[in-house]
Amino acid sequence: MTDDSSAERQALKAAFPASTLLLCAFHVCQALWRWLWESKHQIEKSERQAKMLKFRTVLFSHDEEEAKRGMDELCNDDHEQFSKHMKSLRCRMNEWAICYRQTYSTYGHNTNNIIESSIRIFKDVVLERCKAFNAAALVDFIFKVLENYHKRRLIKFASYRITKPEIQYNSFCNKANALKVIQIDNTSYEVSSHSNNDIYYTVKVYDVFEHCECAFGQGGKFCKHICAIQLNGFNIENVVNLSMKHRIELGNLALDHTFMEPMDLANDIVSTNNSKEKKTSEENMSTFFNSMLPADARITEHETQNNMENNGYEQHLNLEINVLQNNIDRIKNIAQSNPNSLMLKNIKQFNKQLEKITSLSDLVDFNFNKLRRANLIGTQPTSRSRRKRLITSGAKRIQAGRPSSKEQNFKQRKKQKVRSLGKNLLNNLPHAKSH
Repeated sequence: MTDDSSAERQALKAAFPASTLLLCAFHVCQALWRWLWESKHQIEKSERQAKMLKFRTVLFSHDEEEAKRGMDELCNDDHEQFSKHMKSLRCRMNEWAICYRQTYSTYGHNTNNIIESSIRIFKDVVLERCKAFNAAALVDFIFKVLENYHKRRLIKFASYRITKPEIQYNSFCNKANALKVIQIDNTSYEVSSHSNNDIYYTVKVYDVFEHCECAFGQGGKFCKHICAIQLNGFNIENVVNLSMKHRIELGNLALDHTFMEPMDLANDIVSTNNSKEKKTSEENMSTFFNSMLPADARITEHETQNNMENNGYEQHLNLEINVLQNNIDRIKNIAQSNPNSLMLKNIKQFNKQLEKITSLSDLVDFNFNKLRRANLIGTQPTSRSRRKRLITSGAKRIQAGRPSSKEQNFKQRKKQKVRSLGKNLLNNLPHAKSH
């Protein structure tokens, strides 16, 4: 499903000769609305809205005969150019009309919004709205940033952190509880309507998945009638509620190893992990104490490792504690010799941070998250001078991507045309041209 780009469609037809090419419903409506607003076609402004609404009724009609009758009326329009344009569209009616897509597995999608959203993710998340990249950097972004993004999304979905499908499935179940299901054969069912029990919809199996003839479920989209078949004990493939098995498969796809392993692991594996964590914590603590020493008195990592292996941890720990006590006494003398409001404020903040240290993990967190912040690389002074007022006064770089809503408020931008086709059609206004 694409927009009406002849080059793109010819390339797809050459690469996939057995495929069926469909046109995006939004792009068809957008192209016609722009055609009506072109002055060379001489369509009166008062007639544009009515002609567009008639065509949209034909496009979204689920009855094939009704769509053909509506298209014949448009082709017999009094305006010669509009009638000629409608005849050209009627020749391709099987590509854009919804009534011809009942047996295609579109799953309720009549636009190419999925492709548009994937492109937006690639521009916003991966490229961070930057327009220029060399070929090597672009390959690196695709194989690292984009792959990590999809990996995070798969893990998030597999671990039940996305609840929208579950909520939608429960909503379908509430509507399908009272529906009657009659099995005709192994590949077809009849399900009663929710509003009228005398009306039945036929659900048939095409390409393994169930397709319902109701307006909502055409194209293989999951509907309340398919949900009723499952609630009556029949096995179906077209279901939005994934089982634990499917979620584990998604987790394995993201992590390249077993996802959601049982918690009763072997004792040797647990003890090995605990010893590794203990060793890492001790090394981080030693690094913190060593960073507080003067530059000429610091011990290198290689020397520290050799000394600890020869003399043990206890002797060196006592040495580091003595150095820490000397540093604290030095800070105490500086504070007592400068009794002012600034010193009081800083000592209060320092004591507040020290009070949070109640365990070894808190000490490691204080070292890595508090003390390292001063070592971040800031932005260039010329870059900070170009920033808008009240955005930020620090040296950090501004978050990548689109500007925040706060930053947008300080920009005096020209009033642009509305990019909503529905609103422009309702107000009889031209549509903004973005692509």
